[in-house]
Amino acid sequence: MVTTAGTTPDSGDRRYGSAFRVPLTDQDQWFLYAPSLLGIQFEVRVAGRLCPERLRKAIVAVTRRHPLARARLVPGSALTTRHQWEIPAEAGPPRVDVVECGGDAARVDGVRVARYADTPSVHASPPFALTLAHRDGGDHLMLNLPHAVADGISAYLLVRAILSAYHEAADPGPLVTTFDAPRPQARRTSGRWPNQGYRARKGVPVATNPAGARSGDPDHGVGIELVRIGREETRALLARRRQPTSLNDVLAAALVVTIRHWNADHGGAMGQVSLMVAVNARPQDQKYEGIGNLATGAVLSLPATVPASMEPMTKAVTDQMRPVKENRFGRSPLEPSGAVAMFPSALKKAVTPLGMLWFGPPTGLLSNLGTLDWPDFGSAACAVREAWFSPPLDPWSVCLGAASSYEELFLAFRYDRARMGPATAAAFAALYREVLTGPQ
Repeated sequence: MVTTAGTTPDSGDRRYGSAFRVPLTDQDQWFLYAPSLLGIQFEVRVAGRLCPERLRKAIVAVTRRHPLARARLVPGSALTTRHQWEIPAEAGPPRVDVVECGGDAARVDGVRVARYADTPSVHASPPFALTLAHRDGGDHLMLNLPHAVADGISAYLLVRAILSAYHEAADPGPLVTTFDAPRPQARRTSGRWPNQGYRARKGVPVATNPAGARSGDPDHGVGIELVRIGREETRALLARRRQPTSLNDVLAAALVVTIRHWNADHGGAMGQVSLMVAVNARPQDQKYEGIGNLATGAVLSLPATVPASMEPMTKAVTDQMRPVKENRFGRSPLEPSGAVAMFPSALKKAVTPLGMLWFGPPTGLLSNLGTLDWPDFGSAACAVREAWFSPPLDPWSVCLGAASSYEELFLAFRYDRARMGPATAAAFAALYREVLTGPQ
Protein backbone atom coordinates (compact mmCIF):
# COMPACT_ATOMS: atom_id res chain seq x y z
CA MET A 1 0.00 0.00 0.00
CA VAL A 2 1.24 3.51 -0.75
CA THR A 3 0.90 6.32 1.72
CA THR A 4 2.57 9.70 1.80
CA ALA A 5 5.06 10.92 4.33
CA GLY A 6 6.73 14.27 4.61
CA THR A 7 10.29 15.40 4.95
CA THR A 8 11.16 19.05 5.37
CA PRO A 9 14.39 20.92 4.64
CA ASP A 10 14.58 21.89 8.29
CA SER A 11 15.11 18.30 9.41
CA GLY A 12 18.80 17.55 9.63
CA ASP A 13 19.87 19.71 6.69
CA ARG A 14 23.25 21.37 6.52
CA ARG A 15 22.57 24.96 5.54
CA TYR A 16 25.05 27.49 4.26
CA GLY A 17 24.00 30.96 3.22
CA SER A 18 20.57 30.83 1.59
CA ALA A 19 21.22 27.39 0.08
CA PHE A 20 20.14 24.16 1.76
CA ARG A 21 20.20 20.41 1.27
CA VAL A 22 17.57 17.69 1.39
CA PRO A 23 18.05 13.92 1.25
CA LEU A 24 16.94 12.03 -1.81
CA THR A 25 13.73 10.10 -1.26
CA ASP A 26 13.69 6.34 -1.79
CA GLN A 27 12.13 6.86 -5.22
CA ASP A 28 14.84 9.36 -6.19
CA GLN A 29 17.50 6.83 -5.30
CA TRP A 30 15.85 3.98 -7.23
CA PHE A 31 16.14 6.00 -10.43
CA LEU A 32 19.57 7.38 -9.56
CA TYR A 33 20.95 3.84 -9.30
CA ALA A 34 19.26 2.58 -12.48
CA PRO A 35 21.60 0.98 -15.05
CA SER A 36 21.30 4.09 -17.24
CA LEU A 37 20.27 7.70 -16.65
CA LEU A 38 16.52 7.79 -17.22
CA GLY A 39 14.84 10.85 -18.73
CA ILE A 40 11.19 11.88 -19.05
CA GLN A 41 9.80 13.39 -22.25
CA PHE A 42 7.28 16.17 -21.89
CA GLU A 43 6.52 18.27 -24.93
CA VAL A 44 3.91 20.85 -25.84
CA ARG A 45 3.02 22.55 -29.07
CA VAL A 46 1.85 26.11 -28.60
CA ALA A 47 -0.23 28.47 -30.70
CA GLY A 48 2.52 30.78 -31.91
CA ARG A 49 6.20 31.71 -31.82
CA LEU A 50 7.91 31.95 -28.43
CA CYS A 51 10.67 34.43 -27.68
CA PRO A 52 13.77 32.52 -26.46
CA GLU A 53 14.93 35.29 -24.13
CA ARG A 54 11.52 35.69 -22.56
CA LEU A 55 11.35 31.91 -22.20
CA ARG A 56 14.68 31.84 -20.35
CA LYS A 57 13.44 34.52 -17.96
CA ALA A 58 10.31 32.46 -17.33
CA ILE A 59 12.45 29.42 -16.49
CA VAL A 60 14.49 31.51 -14.03
CA ALA A 61 11.25 32.63 -12.39
CA VAL A 62 10.09 29.03 -12.03
CA THR A 63 13.38 27.88 -10.52
CA ARG A 64 13.12 30.64 -7.94
CA ARG A 65 9.58 29.64 -6.99
CA HIS A 66 10.13 25.85 -6.92
CA PRO A 67 13.23 24.77 -4.98
CA LEU A 68 13.49 21.29 -6.50
CA ALA A 69 13.56 22.90 -9.97
CA ARG A 70 17.02 24.24 -9.15
CA ALA A 71 18.32 21.14 -7.34
CA ARG A 72 21.62 19.45 -8.11
CA LEU A 73 23.12 16.28 -6.71
CA VAL A 74 25.73 16.73 -4.00
CA PRO A 75 28.82 14.72 -5.00
CA GLY A 76 29.13 11.57 -2.94
CA SER A 77 31.54 8.69 -2.66
CA ALA A 78 31.26 4.94 -3.12
CA LEU A 79 30.50 4.74 0.60
CA THR A 80 27.62 7.25 0.60
CA THR A 81 24.45 5.61 1.92
CA ARG A 82 21.99 8.48 1.32
CA HIS A 83 22.64 11.10 -1.35
CA GLN A 84 21.48 14.69 -0.98
CA TRP A 85 20.09 17.35 -3.26
CA GLU A 86 21.64 20.77 -2.89
CA ILE A 87 19.12 23.55 -3.40
CA PRO A 88 21.32 26.52 -4.35
CA ALA A 89 20.30 30.11 -3.82
CA GLU A 90 20.16 30.56 -7.59
CA ALA A 91 20.05 28.06 -10.42
CA GLY A 92 22.58 28.25 -13.20
CA PRO A 93 21.69 29.54 -16.66
CA PRO A 94 18.75 27.61 -18.14
CA ARG A 95 19.73 25.10 -20.81
CA VAL A 96 17.55 25.97 -23.80
CA ASP A 97 18.48 24.97 -27.34
CA VAL A 98 16.73 26.93 -30.10
CA VAL A 99 16.23 25.35 -33.52
CA GLU A 100 14.53 26.71 -36.65
CA CYS A 101 12.35 24.08 -38.33
CA GLY A 102 10.15 26.17 -40.63
CA GLY A 103 7.35 24.00 -41.98
CA ASP A 104 9.41 20.80 -41.93
CA ALA A 105 7.71 18.25 -39.64
CA ALA A 106 10.54 15.76 -40.26
CA ARG A 107 12.98 18.35 -38.95
CA VAL A 108 10.96 18.58 -35.74
CA ASP A 109 11.10 14.78 -35.43
CA GLY A 110 14.88 14.92 -35.73
CA VAL A 111 15.10 17.65 -33.10
CA ARG A 112 12.97 15.50 -30.79
CA VAL A 113 15.33 12.54 -31.20
CA ALA A 114 18.31 14.76 -30.40
CA ARG A 115 16.64 16.30 -27.33
CA TYR A 116 15.92 12.92 -25.75
CA ALA A 117 19.11 11.18 -26.86
CA ASP A 118 20.95 12.29 -23.72
CA THR A 119 19.39 12.92 -20.33
CA PRO A 120 20.75 16.03 -18.56
CA SER A 121 23.17 15.54 -15.69
CA VAL A 122 21.70 15.62 -12.18
CA HIS A 123 24.88 17.35 -11.04
CA ALA A 124 23.90 20.61 -12.79
CA SER A 125 21.36 23.23 -11.75
CA PRO A 126 18.70 23.44 -13.05
CA PRO A 127 18.53 19.64 -13.47
CA PHE A 128 16.65 19.69 -16.77
CA ALA A 129 17.06 20.86 -20.35
CA LEU A 130 14.68 22.21 -22.99
CA THR A 131 14.59 22.63 -26.73
CA LEU A 132 12.52 25.33 -28.40
CA ALA A 133 11.75 24.23 -31.96
CA HIS A 134 10.39 27.14 -33.99
CA ARG A 135 7.84 25.76 -36.46
CA ASP A 136 5.33 27.33 -38.79
CA GLY A 137 1.89 27.21 -37.17
CA GLY A 138 3.20 26.93 -33.63
CA ASP A 139 6.41 26.14 -31.76
CA HIS A 140 7.33 22.94 -29.92
CA LEU A 141 8.76 23.17 -26.39
CA MET A 142 10.49 19.95 -25.33
CA LEU A 143 11.50 19.20 -21.74
CA ASN A 144 13.93 16.42 -20.79
CA LEU A 145 13.74 15.81 -17.02
CA PRO A 146 15.87 13.19 -15.23
CA HIS A 147 13.59 10.71 -13.47
CA ALA A 148 15.90 10.79 -10.45
CA VAL A 149 14.64 14.34 -9.84
CA ALA A 150 10.92 13.97 -10.46
CA ASP A 151 8.16 12.07 -12.28
CA GLY A 152 5.87 12.69 -15.27
CA ILE A 153 3.30 14.74 -13.34
CA SER A 154 6.16 16.94 -12.16
CA ALA A 155 7.29 17.46 -15.76
CA TYR A 156 3.78 18.65 -16.60
CA LEU A 157 3.76 20.99 -13.59
CA LEU A 158 7.13 22.47 -14.57
CA VAL A 159 6.09 23.14 -18.18
CA ARG A 160 2.77 24.59 -17.04
CA ALA A 161 4.59 26.89 -14.58
CA ILE A 162 7.09 27.98 -17.25
CA LEU A 163 4.34 28.87 -19.73
CA SER A 164 2.40 30.72 -17.03
CA ALA A 165 5.49 32.74 -16.12
CA TYR A 166 6.08 33.42 -19.81
CA HIS A 167 2.52 34.68 -20.23
CA GLU A 168 2.75 36.90 -17.14
CA ALA A 169 6.12 38.33 -18.30
CA ALA A 170 6.68 39.01 -14.61
CA ASP A 171 9.91 39.55 -12.72
CA PRO A 172 11.40 36.40 -11.16
CA GLY A 173 9.97 37.32 -7.76
CA PRO A 174 11.30 36.50 -4.31
CA LEU A 175 13.56 33.53 -3.74
CA VAL A 176 11.77 30.58 -2.14
CA THR A 177 14.22 28.77 0.14
CA THR A 178 11.87 26.21 1.69
CA PHE A 179 9.22 23.93 0.29
CA ASP A 180 5.67 25.26 0.45
CA ALA A 181 4.59 22.01 2.12
CA PRO A 182 6.39 18.98 3.57
CA ARG A 183 8.02 17.12 0.73
CA PRO A 184 6.02 13.89 0.28
CA GLN A 185 7.26 10.53 -0.81
CA ALA A 186 5.45 7.34 -1.69
CA ARG A 187 6.15 4.45 0.64
CA ARG A 188 5.26 0.82 0.31
CA THR A 189 3.70 -0.15 3.65
CA SER A 190 3.32 -3.84 2.83
CA GLY A 191 6.05 -6.19 1.70
CA ARG A 192 3.55 -8.15 -0.37
CA TRP A 193 3.06 -7.61 -4.06
CA PRO A 194 -0.46 -6.16 -4.51
CA ASN A 195 -1.56 -8.59 -7.23
CA GLN A 196 -0.74 -11.69 -5.24
CA GLY A 197 -2.73 -13.89 -7.61
CA TYR A 198 -0.82 -12.55 -10.60
CA ARG A 199 2.80 -12.78 -9.55
CA ALA A 200 4.82 -11.10 -12.26
CA ARG A 201 6.71 -13.46 -14.54
CA LYS A 202 8.85 -12.74 -17.54
CA GLY A 203 6.88 -11.32 -20.46
CA VAL A 204 7.55 -12.06 -24.11
CA PRO A 205 9.49 -9.31 -25.91
CA VAL A 206 7.99 -7.28 -28.74
CA ALA A 207 9.07 -8.65 -32.12
CA THR A 208 11.49 -6.29 -33.82
CA ASN A 209 12.76 -5.57 -37.30
CA PRO A 210 16.18 -3.91 -36.97
CA ALA A 211 16.79 -3.59 -40.72
CA GLY A 212 18.26 -0.17 -41.45
CA ALA A 213 18.72 0.60 -37.76
CA ARG A 214 22.36 -0.39 -37.33
CA SER A 215 24.39 1.03 -34.45
CA GLY A 216 26.47 3.15 -36.80
CA ASP A 217 23.47 4.97 -38.25
CA PRO A 218 22.99 8.61 -37.26
CA ASP A 219 19.40 7.74 -36.27
CA HIS A 220 20.55 5.14 -33.73
CA GLY A 221 19.19 5.81 -30.26
CA VAL A 222 15.77 6.33 -28.73
CA GLY A 223 12.89 7.19 -31.02
CA ILE A 224 9.46 8.60 -30.20
CA GLU A 225 6.37 7.95 -32.35
CA LEU A 226 3.39 10.25 -31.74
CA VAL A 227 -0.26 9.21 -32.14
CA ARG A 228 -3.09 11.72 -31.78
CA ILE A 229 -6.63 10.49 -31.06
CA GLY A 230 -9.05 13.25 -32.02
CA ARG A 231 -11.99 14.54 -30.01
CA GLU A 232 -14.71 12.44 -31.65
CA GLU A 233 -12.67 9.25 -31.44
CA THR A 234 -11.80 9.94 -27.81
CA ARG A 235 -15.44 10.51 -26.91
CA ALA A 236 -16.42 7.24 -28.63
CA LEU A 237 -13.64 5.45 -26.77
CA LEU A 238 -14.83 6.76 -23.41
CA ALA A 239 -18.47 5.95 -24.21
CA ARG A 240 -17.62 2.27 -24.75
CA ARG A 241 -16.25 1.82 -21.22
CA ARG A 242 -18.23 -0.09 -18.63
CA GLN A 243 -17.71 0.53 -14.93
CA PRO A 244 -15.39 -0.12 -13.17
CA THR A 245 -13.13 -0.04 -16.25
CA SER A 246 -11.02 3.10 -16.53
CA LEU A 247 -9.45 4.65 -19.62
CA ASN A 248 -6.11 3.44 -18.28
CA ASP A 249 -7.42 -0.14 -18.28
CA VAL A 250 -8.50 0.27 -21.91
CA LEU A 251 -5.10 1.68 -22.92
CA ALA A 252 -3.32 -1.21 -21.22
CA ALA A 253 -5.59 -3.83 -22.76
CA ALA A 254 -5.08 -2.33 -26.23
CA LEU A 255 -1.30 -2.46 -25.75
CA VAL A 256 -1.41 -6.16 -24.80
CA VAL A 257 -3.68 -7.00 -27.74
CA THR A 258 -1.42 -5.03 -30.08
CA ILE A 259 1.69 -6.87 -28.87
CA ARG A 260 -0.05 -10.24 -29.29
CA HIS A 261 -1.17 -9.46 -32.88
CA TRP A 262 2.15 -7.83 -33.74
CA ASN A 263 4.18 -10.83 -32.57
CA ALA A 264 1.87 -13.24 -34.39
CA ASP A 265 2.33 -11.30 -37.64
CA HIS A 266 6.10 -10.85 -37.27
CA GLY A 267 7.29 -14.21 -36.01
CA GLY A 268 7.66 -13.07 -32.41
CA ALA A 269 7.30 -15.08 -29.23
CA MET A 270 3.78 -16.04 -28.23
CA GLY A 271 3.12 -16.29 -24.53
CA GLN A 272 2.44 -14.19 -21.47
CA VAL A 273 2.63 -10.41 -21.89
CA SER A 274 3.64 -8.48 -18.77
CA LEU A 275 3.14 -4.73 -18.47
CA MET A 276 4.42 -2.33 -15.86
CA VAL A 277 1.67 0.25 -15.28
CA ALA A 278 2.65 3.48 -13.53
CA VAL A 279 0.59 4.45 -10.47
CA ASN A 280 0.31 8.06 -9.29
CA ALA A 281 0.76 7.75 -5.51
CA ARG A 282 -0.31 11.31 -4.68
CA PRO A 283 -3.42 11.70 -2.52
CA GLN A 284 -6.58 11.68 -4.65
CA ASP A 285 -7.33 15.34 -3.91
CA GLN A 286 -3.74 16.31 -4.81
CA LYS A 287 -3.22 14.25 -7.95
CA TYR A 288 -1.67 17.17 -9.81
CA GLU A 289 0.31 18.78 -6.99
CA GLY A 290 3.85 18.34 -5.78
CA ILE A 291 7.11 18.17 -7.74
CA GLY A 292 9.06 15.01 -6.97
CA ASN A 293 8.95 11.26 -7.49
CA LEU A 294 5.49 10.19 -6.43
CA ALA A 295 4.83 7.33 -8.82
CA THR A 296 5.11 3.61 -8.22
CA GLY A 297 4.05 0.74 -10.43
CA ALA A 298 1.94 -2.39 -10.73
CA VAL A 299 2.69 -5.30 -13.02
CA LEU A 300 -0.04 -6.84 -15.16
CA SER A 301 0.57 -10.43 -16.25
CA LEU A 302 -1.71 -11.47 -19.11
CA PRO A 303 -1.31 -15.15 -20.06
CA ALA A 304 -1.77 -16.44 -23.59
CA THR A 305 -5.06 -18.03 -22.50
CA VAL A 306 -6.73 -14.59 -22.52
CA PRO A 307 -8.11 -14.06 -26.07
CA ALA A 308 -6.33 -11.37 -28.08
CA SER A 309 -9.39 -9.15 -28.47
CA MET A 310 -10.42 -6.04 -26.59
CA GLU A 311 -13.46 -7.22 -24.61
CA PRO A 312 -11.88 -10.18 -22.77
CA MET A 313 -8.51 -8.44 -22.45
CA THR A 314 -10.07 -5.31 -20.96
CA LYS A 315 -11.94 -7.44 -18.42
CA ALA A 316 -8.72 -9.26 -17.44
CA VAL A 317 -6.82 -5.96 -17.05
CA THR A 318 -9.66 -4.39 -15.04
CA ASP A 319 -9.73 -7.37 -12.67
CA GLN A 320 -5.98 -7.19 -12.06
CA MET A 321 -5.94 -3.42 -11.60
CA ARG A 322 -8.91 -3.29 -9.19
CA PRO A 323 -6.89 -3.80 -5.94
CA VAL A 324 -4.30 -1.28 -7.13
CA LYS A 325 -6.97 1.39 -7.66
CA GLU A 326 -8.69 0.63 -4.36
CA ASN A 327 -5.52 0.71 -2.27
CA ARG A 328 -3.26 2.95 -4.40
CA PHE A 329 -0.24 0.78 -3.92
CA GLY A 330 2.53 -0.42 -6.16
CA ARG A 331 6.18 -1.15 -6.42
CA SER A 332 9.00 -0.32 -8.80
CA PRO A 333 11.14 -3.09 -10.32
CA LEU A 334 14.12 -0.90 -9.41
CA GLU A 335 13.07 -0.73 -5.76
CA PRO A 336 15.56 -2.45 -3.45
CA SER A 337 14.55 -4.33 -0.34
CA GLY A 338 14.68 -2.58 3.03
CA ALA A 339 18.09 -4.02 3.81
CA VAL A 340 19.57 -2.65 0.58
CA ALA A 341 18.67 0.88 1.66
CA MET A 342 21.51 0.68 4.19
CA PHE A 343 24.12 -0.31 1.60
CA PRO A 344 26.72 2.20 0.33
CA SER A 345 26.03 3.71 -3.08
CA ALA A 346 28.48 1.54 -5.04
CA LEU A 347 26.78 -1.62 -3.78
CA LYS A 348 23.27 -0.18 -4.34
CA LYS A 349 24.10 0.57 -7.96
CA ALA A 350 25.33 -2.98 -8.42
CA VAL A 351 22.29 -4.71 -6.90
CA THR A 352 19.45 -2.44 -8.08
CA PRO A 353 19.21 -4.13 -11.53
CA LEU A 354 18.68 -7.44 -9.73
CA GLY A 355 15.21 -6.21 -8.76
CA MET A 356 14.22 -6.72 -12.38
CA LEU A 357 15.17 -10.38 -12.10
CA TRP A 358 12.74 -10.78 -9.20
CA PHE A 359 9.95 -9.32 -11.29
CA GLY A 360 10.89 -10.98 -14.53
CA PRO A 361 11.47 -8.39 -17.29
CA PRO A 362 8.05 -7.01 -18.30
CA THR A 363 7.27 -6.65 -22.00
CA GLY A 364 6.52 -2.93 -21.82
CA LEU A 365 5.48 0.06 -19.76
CA LEU A 366 2.32 2.20 -19.74
CA SER A 367 2.20 5.55 -17.99
CA ASN A 368 -0.94 7.68 -18.26
CA LEU A 369 -0.86 11.19 -16.77
CA GLY A 370 -4.63 11.56 -17.06
CA THR A 371 -6.42 14.77 -18.02
CA LEU A 372 -4.08 17.77 -17.97
CA ASP A 373 -5.53 21.20 -17.28
CA TRP A 374 -3.96 24.21 -18.98
CA PRO A 375 -4.41 27.91 -18.18
CA ASP A 376 -6.57 29.89 -20.58
CA PHE A 377 -4.07 32.06 -22.42
CA GLY A 378 -6.56 32.93 -25.14
CA SER A 379 -4.85 33.62 -28.44
CA ALA A 380 -1.43 34.21 -26.86
CA ALA A 381 1.57 32.52 -28.47
CA CYS A 382 2.10 30.37 -25.34
CA ALA A 383 -1.40 28.83 -25.41
CA VAL A 384 -1.06 25.04 -25.43
CA ARG A 385 -2.52 23.14 -28.36
CA GLU A 386 -0.90 19.70 -27.92
CA ALA A 387 0.77 17.92 -24.99
CA TRP A 388 2.94 14.80 -25.35
CA PHE A 389 4.58 12.64 -22.69
CA SER A 390 6.57 9.41 -22.58
CA PRO A 391 8.38 7.61 -19.75
CA PRO A 392 11.95 6.32 -19.99
CA LEU A 393 12.50 3.30 -22.25
CA ASP A 394 15.18 1.25 -20.52
CA PRO A 395 14.77 -1.68 -19.83
CA TRP A 396 11.43 -2.22 -21.62
CA SER A 397 10.81 -3.36 -25.20
CA VAL A 398 8.40 -0.46 -25.74
CA CYS A 399 6.98 2.35 -23.59
CA LEU A 400 3.68 4.15 -24.04
CA GLY A 401 2.99 7.53 -22.49
CA ALA A 402 -0.52 9.00 -22.53
CA ALA A 403 -2.00 12.38 -21.68
CA SER A 404 -5.40 13.94 -22.34
CA SER A 405 -5.96 17.61 -23.11
CA TYR A 406 -8.96 19.41 -24.58
CA GLU A 407 -10.88 16.11 -24.90
CA GLU A 408 -8.16 14.67 -27.13
CA LEU A 409 -5.80 11.83 -26.32
CA PHE A 410 -2.09 12.24 -27.03
CA LEU A 411 -0.01 9.06 -27.13
CA ALA A 412 3.77 8.78 -27.41
CA PHE A 413 5.55 5.48 -28.06
CA ARG A 414 9.20 5.40 -27.07
CA TYR A 415 11.34 2.72 -28.72
CA ASP A 416 14.92 1.68 -29.39
CA ARG A 417 15.86 2.56 -32.97
CA ALA A 418 18.51 -0.17 -32.99
CA ARG A 419 15.76 -2.73 -32.34
CA MET A 420 12.80 -1.42 -34.31
CA GLY A 421 13.65 1.45 -36.62
CA PRO A 422 11.29 4.40 -37.31
CA ALA A 423 9.24 2.65 -40.02
CA THR A 424 8.66 -0.40 -37.83
CA ALA A 425 7.72 1.77 -34.84
CA ALA A 426 5.25 3.73 -36.99
CA ALA A 427 3.61 0.48 -38.12
CA PHE A 428 3.38 -0.74 -34.51
CA ALA A 429 1.80 2.57 -33.42
CA ALA A 430 -0.68 2.41 -36.33
CA LEU A 431 -1.71 -1.09 -35.27
CA TYR A 432 -2.22 0.15 -31.70
CA ARG A 433 -4.44 2.96 -32.93
CA GLU A 434 -6.50 0.49 -34.95
CA VAL A 435 -6.90 -1.86 -31.96
CA LEU A 436 -7.80 1.03 -29.62
CA THR A 437 -10.30 2.91 -31.79
CA GLY A 438 -11.55 0.26 -34.21
CA PRO A 439 -14.61 -2.01 -33.89
CA GLN A 440 -14.52 -4.03 -30.68
